[in-house]
Amino acid sequence: MYTGQMSRCLDWSSYRETPDYYNTCSTNGMAPPSIPFGFQYPHTGSGYAGLETFDESQGPNSNYREIIGAQLISTLTVGVKYYITFFVNLTGGSFNTTRTNNLGLRFSKVPYSLAQPDTINNSADYYETAIITDTTNWTKLSGSFVADSAYKYVAIGIFFDDAHTDTSSFYPIYNKIAYYIVDDVCVSTDSIYASTWTGIAPLNNKQSHEIETYPNPSNGVFTIEVKSEQLKVNSIVEVYNILGEKVYSETQNQNPYTIDLSDMNTGIYTLKVYCNNQIHYKKLIVVK
Repeated sequence: MYTGQMSRCLDWSSYRETPDYYNTCSTNGMAPPSIPFGFQYPHTGSGYAGLETFDESQGPNSNYREIIGAQLISTLTVGVKYYITFFVNLTGGSFNTTRTNNLGLRFSKVPYSLAQPDTINNSADYYETAIITDTTNWTKLSGSFVADSAYKYVAIGIFFDDAHTDTSSFYPIYNKIAYYIVDDVCVSTDSIYASTWTGIAPLNNKQSHEIETYPNPSNGVFTIEVKSEQLKVNSIVEVYNILGEKVYSETQNQNPYTIDLSDMNTGIYTLKVYCNNQIHYKKLIVVK
């Protein structure tokens, strides 16, 4: 079992302490749904991150927080309102004795790391004031934020100290430790896109097998091949960046066909193919 491996997650890393990364491809004990600190399937896709949001075993008022972060696909524009959605779950393992509030999100101009950690200063651009208690289902957190600076990075965790964080313990006789998992983060200027965001559809579902993309990852040039006869004509093809902004749109009658995203930044994009009142999703990864 190898915990604290956020560097193995594309684009994400540790911004404070040692958050964990889980993926179904893992062979070292970090594969969902059975993880060291509980049991949960990914909300979508094949992986998620795990964070200790509170740990009394580190000492009184230690303010121990694990925080994850990533560079945004596009720098935020000052004065623009952004809508935020992500999903969390309180793992139900015996290790996890406590529940907390204040799980949230914060933007920054600079990245952080274990050597230069993000600060705990009782400030966040969005945070959930209620204590999150659900150990069975994923809880959707959503809010909005008007950018007051040209932020380039985003972080998720608890940014409030112990004195300003509420806790509720399952087993009061043990050290209070709270551990949450996080999946499917969306920051978008489109309120409808953000409010209906449920993450990128799993790549092994029936619909995803009807469309193939290759090479993937690529430098931005992707071949799209439709397998289903019903989808081979008059398909509306759209691509969205991680902010929910539409960066490509075209009606296609060829099969296979090529789309060129080579002028886009490195990152993860969502391909949507509309046809016959169905939406088919694929994840596209652009690397430079």
